[in-house]
Amino acid sequence: AHGERDIVEDAARLEALAHGVARHCQGALRLRTVTTGLHAVADLEDVDDGLVFREAMARGVELMPLSAYCCGAPTPATNGLVLGFAAVRPEMFDAAFERLAAAIEAARRAGRARAIGRRRSAS
Repeated sequence: AHGERDIVEDAARLEALAHGVARHCQGALRLRTVTTGLHAVADLEDVDDGLVFREAMARGVELMPLSAYCCGAPTPATNGLVLGFAAVRPEMFDAAFERLAAAIEAARRAGRARAIGRRRSAS
């Protein structure tokens, strides 16, 4: 059973996650409201979740692209990240989100380079 201590620990993890997003990923990642559960969903702005996934994994940050759980063509509502937080100690979030911010920036650069390459090949 989920006791009072577990609820307090989950709240501390969620607070640390929200703080990490705000501190390191503000403007690039928007955390959706979380009231229960073991995962949070965050929307990405102007960068592909698949590219962020690859860059994050290369930096040792485990997450999943939201689009991996969706059928059909990607939309802004499916361009995001699924962030597990139940097994992460609160003190680990700050460093993880610092690495995630670097992954998002690298994915943006890769996305811009890919778009430039497509425009050149279309000319």
